[in-house]
Amino acid sequence: MTPPTGRTPLERLIALGADLEATDAQGRTPLAIAMLKGDREAMRILRTAGARLPEPPATAPADVASLARTVQSVRPMLAVPDVNATVAWYQAVGFTLAGSHGEGGRLDWASVTLGGAEVMFVPAASGLPGWRGLSLWFDTDRIDDLYSELKRRQLLRSRRLLEGEPDESPEISFTSDLYTAFYGQREFGIRDPNGVELMFAQATNEVR
Repeated sequence: MTPPTGRTPLERLIALGADLEATDAQGRTPLAIAMLKGDREAMRILRTAGARLPEPPATAPADVASLARTVQSVRPMLAVPDVNATVAWYQAVGFTLAGSHGEGGRLDWASVTLGGAEVMFVPAASGLPGWRGLSLWFDTDRIDDLYSELKRRQLLRSRRLLEGEPDESPEISFTSDLYTAFYGQREFGIRDPNGVELMFAQATNEVR
């Protein structure tokens, strides 16, 4: 079959018979993923093609004040041209190398501290599309509750937009779904209106 021309890649996949209700490892359909990311064009295309709206979140609204109190610290992470050179400079002015990761002598992540403050670095090329080179990492001990509440708000907002209802609530565009990283930390990310990524994390005993 010859792929249809003059359409977006998503429309071509749909025209070729892509399963609109297929789910990923987290059980999300393509429409649910588009809704979480705030991708209005993908939402429109999938809904027009007949994709079913995900069920409204069953969880009740969380007590935002109690969730806010679980955030224990915030750590900035900067994208830099050369992590090794950056770490060397920070060490020279008095910072301590608290952790690092890399291969062949080249660092792809590092953390430095000065007193109670911490700054992390990654190579500039590792940023996600739309990333502004800065992410803020918030440590919490209620990662599941925070994730559920923010996901609930975004899905409801996207659902109202698809149904043509006015909605003045802020968009909460997810950059990553809740997962456990290889270094033993559960985390998920959202993006603010300026392109700054906000990462929420909770340490676990699981290391992959």
